[in-house]
Amino acid sequence: MQIVLLAAGNSSRFYPYINYGHKSFFPIFDKPIIYHTLKSIQATGFKEVIVVVREKKQLEEILKHNTDLDLNITIIEQPEALGMGDALLRAREYLQDSFFVMHAHHVDFADFAEIISREKTEKDQVVLLARKENDIAKFGVLRVDENRVLEIVEKPTNADHVSNLRLIGIYLLSIKFLDSLSSTKLEHYNFETALSEFAQNNLVTYVETQEESVSLKYPWNLFALKNYLFNSQTYSISVNSTVATNVTLEGTVIIEDGAKVMENAVLKGPVYVGANSVVGTNAILREGTVLSANCMVGANMEIRNSIISAGTHFHSGFAGDSLFGQNGRFGAGFNTGNKRLDRQGVDIKLDNKILTTGIHNLGVIVGDNVKVGINVSTMPGTIIGNDSIVGPHTMVRKNVADKTRYYTKFKEIITSITED
Repeated sequence: MQIVLLAAGNSSRFYPYINYGHKSFFPIFDKPIIYHTLKSIQATGFKEVIVVVREKKQLEEILKHNTDLDLNITIIEQPEALGMGDALLRAREYLQDSFFVMHAHHVDFADFAEIISREKTEKDQVVLLARKENDIAKFGVLRVDENRVLEIVEKPTNADHVSNLRLIGIYLLSIKFLDSLSSTKLEHYNFETALSEFAQNNLVTYVETQEESVSLKYPWNLFALKNYLFNSQTYSISVNSTVATNVTLEGTVIIEDGAKVMENAVLKGPVYVGANSVVGTNAILREGTVLSANCMVGANMEIRNSIISAGTHFHSGFAGDSLFGQNGRFGAGFNTGNKRLDRQGVDIKLDNKILTTGIHNLGVIVGDNVKVGINVSTMPGTIIGNDSIVGPHTMVRKNVADKTRYYTKFKEIITSITED
């Protein structure tokens, strides 16, 4: 069985982490997400993988440094983001029979591969993975007759949907389907259109899963993906790390080569500490924190359920339920608000749209190369763009654009005490 991974889109909704190229190249545990997906494929025993990317060089570099991937990988370029259908047709000459297609963030592929494969009983049959959803307006939804798929309705209204089964995004296709795809007009949803047309004259069935599948549309989806990956990790302290004798380690803790954990620090797993990172005296890392390579957490700093990308340094303060890009610098007294006072879900403004995250604990989302002065605090759901500077004693109440200086204006008042 062959696998086609799609990793060539613009990922514009993944702002501010757009400097990585496709979102599947964002690193977690100091490995790009696509690496974790390839490991999941490897766990199934499948060997033949075709990856569609914008530029070959980026993936080739990853494969060169991760020799534990025992797969036969063919790389195909899609220089322009022309959609899923176009990407798949570019792989056509390498495809032989039935094959899986999915986006490159599906680190959970091994959980579903067997149940999908079992459903296929005929040569030209197509099998879709689906899950019941209460709010189906944001998804591709199936119109079905018993187990047979009759149509895919994209982002349906309540009036035009006939089931609450939405597509997960892992497809088992036949080579015959590509004939329908190639004759469908090239547009954003031509893949779904071709599936609907194929279903009219061919056998298309679905497998329903009760499990949540990993999604990666927006940056805050990284929390669920990170938690999924933590579930497969085991306690591991490198012999080449330095951990003080009075450090508290609880639960699943991973500490990589060259890392230093200093006196009285507390690590309450799951926690990951990357190579050559430093966790200072009395610092606390807890509940799903990923501290990537070459980071520094100063004395008395507390970090909860956050992803800190490589090379970022903190002095002191609190960071909760937040995402931080590479090479950031955060002065003393930095604090994130991560919960609304009314305890409602946190909304985020992106591209002049208000997006409902469905998350009640959500702090700040910070891009790469951001510098933040002392005594800065951020409101829940704010975004600080790449290469920006936030001045001291500032409350970040709204999004900060890329390459922006953001300061709170304050007035110095000096009076004589004797005049009062």
